[in-house]
Amino acid sequence: GVGQDSMMLCHNDNPEPTPAPPPFPVTWTQSAAVWRSAQWVRTGCKENPNPIVAHMSTADTARDMDLIRRALGEPRLNYYGASYGTYLGATYASMFPDRVRRMVLDGVVDPVAWATGATGEAATLPVTTRVRGAEGAYTGLVAALRECDRLGRRQCAFAGNAPGKWRQLLARAKAGGLQVNERRMTYPALVQSTLGMMYEDDYSLLAQSLQAIWVENFRRVDRVDPRLVQALDRASRRVDEQPYAAPSATRGPVTETVDAFHGVACADSRNPRERIDWWRAGQAQDKQYPWFGSLWTWRSATCGNWPIVTKEDTWFRPFGGRTSGPILVVGNTYDPATPIHGARAVVRRFDRARLLTYAGWGHTAIGNSCVTAAFDTFFASGVMPAPGAVCRMDGPLFSGG
Repeated sequence: GVGQDSMMLCHNDNPEPTPAPPPFPVTWTQSAAVWRSAQWVRTGCKENPNPIVAHMSTADTARDMDLIRRALGEPRLNYYGASYGTYLGATYASMFPDRVRRMVLDGVVDPVAWATGATGEAATLPVTTRVRGAEGAYTGLVAALRECDRLGRRQCAFAGNAPGKWRQLLARAKAGGLQVNERRMTYPALVQSTLGMMYEDDYSLLAQSLQAIWVENFRRVDRVDPRLVQALDRASRRVDEQPYAAPSATRGPVTETVDAFHGVACADSRNPRERIDWWRAGQAQDKQYPWFGSLWTWRSATCGNWPIVTKEDTWFRPFGGRTSGPILVVGNTYDPATPIHGARAVVRRFDRARLLTYAGWGHTAIGNSCVTAAFDTFFASGVMPAPGAVCRMDGPLFSGG
């Protein structure tokens, strides 16, 4: 349901609610607009569904994977999964533990958090709250702003009290006065674009963009380079359309829609039913993890009262156990979507899993020379990195001002 051959697309014959809602609500009134938009999508999926919509659980995909393995005559499966793909890997390993040869999970979703959360959590906490993306994004940005000031303007364009300038941008955006080339930039748009740029492992473009916006608004000189504006827009769309995709998966032609994300996530997970639950969860997250709490919480608003029945096919049984082959689990210390908590949770749940820590930023670690070498060695020979192994970034977080 996510590829071009049978992509899930929901069609609602009624006009889409206007005006378009913000990426996430800042006020209770705005939450009504976001909820109406989510209901419009839900109605479209229920009344005009693509037939694939009832078969989009990750467990269905895991069963398909096993059929492919069997058709190829392979006794066991090699698998690399990144971001959401780690949930697919954990599901396959839980459903078919004796059919795993070697598995790598990179940028890891805690499978229990995704499916149900701890006992009783699903009644009040949405799936995108439980996965703790807000925690990863907040801690990652705070650390990145400190690193920016440490490196200085030669390497980081936003240096010179970067945390203070970030707070200035937020305050002006909340007040409704943040301008980008004479176009108003809202608080949700600023936060969402920032998050989208944090998926990369080099934050130079993020620093240049924030500095250009800050200069336009607080020095009243220059306009923001249109190329930076385009980069901000692309980053925002990434969070809307593919929040659980590795950066490399978002650079080519679009192979997924926001409908497809909802089709999978809502089939897989149990969630609250009422708007008030999303509002309360987002507000509580904002207190713990400012800026990103409501953003991540409301990513899954469409899953409230999801009308497509797929639960018989969905895997809610225990995740983990002993697999026939080893599992290499890679977690970034500052991943803005799938924090390292998810990697540690998977290692605890699978007896033959081992953690490789990537001490860096960005979403997923593939492409880093140390991590890639570990992947290659593991798939070629089955040799794991040493317990407690840590890979470092290939270069600085900010490569130029």
